[in-house]
Amino acid sequence: MCEFDWSQIFNIINALGSIATFITFLLLFKRDKNKQAQIDKLTSIATELTQMRLIDNARINLSVKPEIRKTDTTTRGIEGELTITINNIGERAVLTKFILKSDDVILHNENLPHTLQKDNSRKIFARSFGEKNITECEYEIDIHYTDKLENLYISTIKGKGGKCRITQTKLSVPSNLI
Repeated sequence: MCEFDWSQIFNIINALGSIATFITFLLLFKRDKNKQAQIDKLTSIATELTQMRLIDNARINLSVKPEIRKTDTTTRGIEGELTITINNIGERAVLTKFILKSDDVILHNENLPHTLQKDNSRKIFARSFGEKNITECEYEIDIHYTDKLENLYISTIKGKGGKCRITQTKLSVPSNLI
């Protein structure tokens, strides 16, 4: 009589289960590797799209950027008057405020906000304040203005008497966030 050995059958089934588990792990590893390659490709595409968006935003900002230049400065010593003429050689600008940093002069006739179209000019008027002659007065004026996209720019004019220049222009935070 032949006695059936169940332990041998369980050992064979265990061996087949181990082989099946090993093959399953290999297949999962291969799929995971393929998924990682897809993730890497998608990450690369997202990075390229972000760079393209930044380039497009920069291009758009340049297409609407105003460019304020100082074209003339005159003084009238007897009246103590200073007139600075600025010109916009870029795209449309909306002058929103002037900030004066001076103990020697005061601004008047600001009339803001003021839209300054391309190739148009605008005068900034100041008057001496105190005993100094206007030709000896020192001043600094921050001109705040926005473009069509409401980006805020600040151009700084520094000078003494009839001699002044724009020392810097910087792009600031968007005006709708102020």
